[in-house]
Amino acid sequence: MNKCVLITVLGDLSSEALQSFLLKEAQKRKLEGTVHLEDSDRIKIALFGAKDNVDQFVDNLYDHCTKLKLSEIEVEPFFKNKDFRGVFRILK
Repeated sequence: MNKCVLITVLGDLSSEALQSFLLKEAQKRKLEGTVHLEDSDRIKIALFGAKDNVDQFVDNLYDHCTKLKLSEIEVEPFFKNKDFRGVFRILK
């Protein structure tokens, strides 16, 4: 079964460590979606894939939040309203 979530975090999307972490985790778990900066420090991550893989991604994000300098992580269900075309992208 697939799952789609919207993750909102406060952090610095220009951080190479954060970008690298997000891309590696998504690719390793065969997830698709997008990451974009909503405000100056509010990052939105739309994530779609197998339920277990999405859950593992979220768990690892929580585990690494201090190292990646992230705060206020919110995860909510999300209805996939567009085709991510099988890839995970960081939009700038």
